[in-house]
Amino acid sequence: MVGNQRDNQQSLLDLSTIALGIWCDKIIGYQFPQAIGLIYFGADGIRINQKCPISKDLSQLEKASSNLPKCGGTTPMYDAIEMAIQSIISFHKDNEEQLSTECRSLIVCFSDGEDNNSVKASFETIKSRLKNEKIVFDT
Repeated sequence: MVGNQRDNQQSLLDLSTIALGIWCDKIIGYQFPQAIGLIYFGADGIRINQKCPISKDLSQLEKASSNLPKCGGTTPMYDAIEMAIQSIISFHKDNEEQLSTECRSLIVCFSDGEDNNSVKASFETIKSRLKNEKIVFDT
């Protein structure tokens, strides 16, 4: 691909957005019992935004993922992962009685870059929190 650096970043963002759409379609197609949320990070003007709280209503995820703002030049990935961990913990506490003992937690991260702007979390703290909370992380 030929272009300036900003063009290349936009192309990576486009690919990440397409990957998110494909992933959502597959998850919805399987129709397994699940709850999904969406945290968007690195947008111009808003560093981290919980676009869709964790919910069993997958139509909320479809709506949230179809209206994503343009990204800026920062990637506060570790802070966004920390927000996802907190959301999962809260969801488990609020839905403890309805969750199966086989329920597993997963964070899937789609990004066009590596962390360059987190202020609250670091790689080491995220790694430790994921392990302690038994949350699987995938990219």
